[in-house]
Amino acid sequence: MAIISTMIERHQWFLPEIAGVPALEHGPLYYWVATVFVRFLAHFGVAAHDAARLSTGLWMALAFWGCGLSAQAIYGRGYGRVAVVVLLGCLGLLQWGHHVAPAVLVLVGFSWLAYGLVLAGRRPLHAGVVLAGSWAVLGLGASYAELILAVLLSLALVLSTSRRRVMLLTCATSLLLAAPLIALWPIALLLNYPVLYEIWWQKSMLGAYGGLLEPEVWHAFGFLPGIVLWFAWPALPLAIWTCWLNRAALWQQAVWRNQLLVLLIVVAYVAFAGMPSEEQALLLLVSLSLLAAGGVDDLRRGAAQALNWFGIVTSGSIILLLWVLWVGSTSPILAGIHGHLRRYGGLVDPAFGLGACFALLLGGLWIMVLLRKNPLGRRAVTNWACGIALGWGVFVGLWQEWLDDGKSYQGVAASIAARVNTGCLDVGAVAEAPRAALDYFTQLELVVARDLGGQCTFRLLPWPVSAADAVLVWEGGRPQENRERFYLYRVAR
Repeated sequence: MAIISTMIERHQWFLPEIAGVPALEHGPLYYWVATVFVRFLAHFGVAAHDAARLSTGLWMALAFWGCGLSAQAIYGRGYGRVAVVVLLGCLGLLQWGHHVAPAVLVLVGFSWLAYGLVLAGRRPLHAGVVLAGSWAVLGLGASYAELILAVLLSLALVLSTSRRRVMLLTCATSLLLAAPLIALWPIALLLNYPVLYEIWWQKSMLGAYGGLLEPEVWHAFGFLPGIVLWFAWPALPLAIWTCWLNRAALWQQAVWRNQLLVLLIVVAYVAFAGMPSEEQALLLLVSLSLLAAGGVDDLRRGAAQALNWFGIVTSGSIILLLWVLWVGSTSPILAGIHGHLRRYGGLVDPAFGLGACFALLLGGLWIMVLLRKNPLGRRAVTNWACGIALGWGVFVGLWQEWLDDGKSYQGVAASIAARVNTGCLDVGAVAEAPRAALDYFTQLELVVARDLGGQCTFRLLPWPVSAADAVLVWEGGRPQENRERFYLYRVAR
């Protein structure tokens, strides 16, 4: 949010920054769209951070649309919904599908990349336009590493098909349309901030792979195996089942061979990245969901029933627990819960309101979904995805205010702003998250650079110091947070 607010206030559309520190790991596309949402919805009284979060919802809708069109083009009518439901049910989306973060653009870009590659052999010009859009989203909103990966995947399918002329026409169309858009931000950065442009291409151009001058390749083994089992559930086991069902034709039929080729290249991309994160793992979800959609209808009855009941029981238990804790926090029936809740969240007790009504409405909709008659395999993945969405919705409806009070830095920022009455504030020693909160929630002049921090009257530190020229003005942190404290000092000049 600090980047978005800075863009709006200072009109620095080509320079994402937090408290004066450039944030060049991603292109500015996500922030541009978020600023449009913030400005438009401000007329309706929507808070800036809520408006920016709604822009993530738009990108997620585009990702689901692209994934659904891809599955429909691969398998036929009716399979688009299956792929979307599988993708929606992936646990990895619980976090990244709701955050104000540009990582969601990776999902959008590769969903539409898949659709463009499927269309290439049938409607080359149409596919070229779709691929150009996906490349532009990745180049302007993610990093050039994801863009290069998308181009390599396109070329890999060109070399693996017999209709190379058609595929080359598609790629040429994509390149002509996407190149001017992709070059927009680097050129603007070069013309307006030449020093930062050099830092970008040297250190940050390739995202998880670093920069051209300082590449980051390979990392300690264990990142992908450590997260993929839960991050890609249930898409991963369903994709494995699809491959097992079609094992005799995996490398003979293009419909399976191309999907496996894309999946293997994406796995290699994540495995060789020098600075991998869950953002790169999002790439796997599209490929796995498309593969999984091809085998859902052929799930064995016992496996489908097990997945169905596992989803219902898991979601039902989580929802029941959320409601029991909420009742215990709002009434004296379970008074002992209060202390435990405050230990992990804020000081605000949940109360009955629109959030609770929203949670009740979601519960009714979930019951309606459970009563629908669908083929068993589709029913299982639908019930799982709806249960996950319901659990998240109930949690937000009942506990969002409690969570915000305990995890937000807004109160910390307000306390600091009330005591910094003159000069700048040196925040070079604190982490990025509290620094971004200070930049967003206050109007303080923040200084991060070490050579300038000595000029400030106030200094914020994450640890106490004993110095003759430093007077402690304030000490505090988030409610019930004992591991993170902040110390505000006035420095004598």
